[in-house]
Amino acid sequence: MKVAVCDDDIRFAGKMEDLVETCLGSGAECDVFLSAEEMLQRVLEMTECYQLYILDVEMPGMNGMEAAVKIREKDQDALIIFITSHVEKMPEAFDVNAFHYLVKPVDEEKARQVLARAMKKISAEKKFFTFQEGRQIHAICCDNILCFESRGRKMCVHTEEREYEYYGTLKEVLQMAEAEQFVRVHHAFLVNLNKIEILEREQMKLKGNLIVPISRTYRKVFLEQYQKHVMNPL
Repeated sequence: MKVAVCDDDIRFAGKMEDLVETCLGSGAECDVFLSAEEMLQRVLEMTECYQLYILDVEMPGMNGMEAAVKIREKDQDALIIFITSHVEKMPEAFDVNAFHYLVKPVDEEKARQVLARAMKKISAEKKFFTFQEGRQIHAICCDNILCFESRGRKMCVHTEEREYEYYGTLKEVLQMAEAEQFVRVHHAFLVNLNKIEILEREQMKLKGNLIVPISRTYRKVFLEQYQKHVMNPL
């Protein structure tokens, strides 16, 4: 998830960046801007837009509300969270379809709740998988997940970069993951069809040299789904 924080107060902007990274974990890439003009210039240069903007309403030059209008000209889907010291200005936020607003001085627990809600909304719309590892909430793009592995009461999310563990079940994952992208191949494994490199009778190798077993119970259904996927790739 790509996040932009824009506030002319460098210390406050840094605190918001730390909060974003703490709450959203490694699933978030956060950029900080000290002016709306600087941020919008970066937005114009980007091929992939930010999915979440955290904008200070009161800034010299172009303010956060004016910046939000410009953002909406390019992107109708991004979530916008306003930071303000003047609650009376917040009715204007409806004009740009703001997701939420936080009042300075920002309550950290309230900010965590708003960020968690934003991540869940983005995950549902943008094919991200969201889970909580300890106090950190992660949102991993489904395209970056190799497979899910059940380890008793815990689930392991395998990516090429690292593994994540959290309390959950494969049944819950099956309800949330993309049905056409992830297929069960074993009682403990759900694999991303796009990550299969070598397929054998009783096992497969995924990208990153991860070996996953194929059980007799799931082999037939898996092979049917895999064949459809090869013939009609996503």
